[in-house]
Formats: sequence, C-alpha cells, structure tokens
Amino acid sequence: MKSIRTRIVMVFGATIICLLAILGFFVYSEVGNTIMPLTENMITQISSARSDEVSKWMQGNMYEVKAISTENVIRSGNWEEIKPYLEYRQTQLRKDFLLMWFADLNGDFYTTSGASGNIRNREDFKAVVDENKDIYISNPMISEATGDPIVTIVYPVTNEGGDLVGAFAGVIKIETLSEIANQVKIGNDGLGMIVDGNGLVIAHKEKKIRLNLNLTEASEKGYKGLEEAVAKMKSEEFGTHVFTDANQQRNVLIFSNIENTPNWNLVIEVPLDQIKQESDAVLKSIIIMVSVIILITLIVFYILSGAISKPIIESSKYAKRIADLDASQDLPESLLQRKDEAGILAGSLQAIA
Repeated sequence: MKSIRTRIVMVFGATIICLLAILGFFVYSEVGNTIMPLTENMITQISSARSDEVSKWMQGNMYEVKAISTENVIRSGNWEEIKPYLEYRQTQLRKDFLLMWFADLNGDFYTTSGASGNIRNREDFKAVVDENKDIYISNPMISEATGDPIVTIVYPVTNEGGDLVGAFAGVIKIETLSEIANQVKIGNDGLGMIVDGNGLVIAHKEKKIRLNLNLTEASEKGYKGLEEAVAKMKSEEFGTHVFTDANQQRNVLIFSNIENTPNWNLVIEVPLDQIKQESDAVLKSIIIMVSVIILITLIVFYILSGAISKPIIESSKYAKRIADLDASQDLPESLLQRKDEAGILAGSLQAIA
C-alpha cells in the first residue's frame, strides 16, 4: 500500500513535471526558431556595416579623382603643362593610389609615374570618351607593372567651354578592401570577403584566393549552390544563401551590396553548424534550468508531503492503539497544540482515550 506521502509526491510531482516539461518544450521550440534568425540578422548587420565602410572608402577615392580631373591644368589639355603636373602629383598620392593618368581624345596617355602609351581601345577609356559615361569604375585586375590588384576610376575631362578633351583616372590598390574584409570575425571560422559583380573574389584574407576564385565556377571544385548565391547578389541588395563546400559542410553566405561600386558585395561566410551552436548553447541552458526546477520541486514536495503526512501517521498509530485498548502513550504535545485539521484530529483522539 502506498503511503500518503508517496501519493502526494507522485500526484503533485507528476503534475508539476508535466507542466514544466510542456513549458520547457514550448520555450525550446520558440528559442530554436528565434535564435537562428536573430543570429543571421546580427551577421547581416555586420555585413551591412562593413559594406558601408567599403562604400565610403570608394567614395573618398572617387571624390579625389574627380577633384583632380577638374583642375585647370588638366582641363587645359596642354601636354606641356599636364606632364609636369602629373609627375608632381605622384609625390602627393595617398597610399591607396598606385598612380593617376590623363589621356587625350586619341587615347595617348601619360601617368604620374612617367609611363606613356596609347589606350584608345581600352574599355575604361571608351566608356567615358565614346559612350559619354560620367564615371567608369573598372572590374578588379592585376597591375602589369607592380602585380598589385587594382581598380581604375575614370572621369571624362572637359574644358572651360564644356568640350570633351580627354579622360582622367586614378588607379587604386584594393589591398585595403582585404583589410576591411579581414576585420569581420564571426566565431572561430566565420570570415569576410568582397565579391565583384561577376562573382570574382577580389578581397580575402588569403592572397591566393584574391582574383583567382570565381564563385560561379566553384562547382568545378566540389562546391554546390554558389552560382545561385551570385545570382542573388546581382538582384538583391542583401540576403542569405546556404551552400555546400567541397568537404560537404553546409555554410551560410550573408551578403550586402556595396554602394559606389559596380555591384560589389561584402560577403560573410559562416559554417551553418557554428550558427546552430549559438542556439544550442541557449537551448542547453534552458534544459538545465528546467531540470533544476523539476529537481527542486520534487525536493520541496517531498519535504512538504512529510510535514503533511507525519501528523496523520501519528494520529493513525494512536487510533490503532486505542482500538487495541492501549492508552499507555499520549500523542506528542506538539501535535496536540497545532491549530489546523491535524491538531483538531489529534485532540479528538486524545479526548476519546
């Protein structure tokens, strides 16, 4: 026969455990469905902040190139004045600039480093001279002179009468982009990179990847899903995409479009398992917390049931002695002085004896 204490612990304990288990499962489910989106949103904000940094860096370079292109000496189109001015400019270049150049309408150019030649058939020259673009930013390329990854910013040059006299350009080294991308730290394995509009990685912590890895060709190296990611980057301002790498590990790409660029994107790559670790840590804490609450609840019920059942047991034992005509022992004084139902019962049994 189960004692009163056992019954109390079983009935109330089981009820509380069930309720806490239901609550724990509900919280577990809600947290599991919330932490992942929150983590992705946090990483998206980091990506957006870094893309803004790159955008401001590019904008500063663009302003500088445009300002020099409107100098009177450049607008004059006079080579005798332009050449010494460009040579002087070489001593004033910021570290981000490799060089600057001016080209006349025939495509003949001269650089701040003293190099010359003809670029009549180059895309950047034709964009502003033949196609009348207000600005042209080239795709990243490797400088033939220095081997540095570079981007060219080109503006048309007009004289005081508004007639086109040539093109002026600043050639910037994009090493700074990798420095900005490298500042992204997400967990142990998350990393940042910059991808141009064609899917080419132009900034990465590993030099061997820069201008050598195109995401649209990654399937040839065992990656799955990166082509779709590039398509998203071309059509969306920011977003996420899951892909599988060559080691069959699933990763999340979180990208943000960079303003003042030809559709570049700041991309953060994070292993999916690493994002899940964040939510798993929270869920583990919830499980531990619910388990501790259940344990404490059982202990409290055990102590409480003892306090309830003890006077009943004492009274039942006394009643049995009365039934056996044994009045040799009185009920404990502490029980008789109780003001609750147990005390009333004990007093009634004492009176019968």
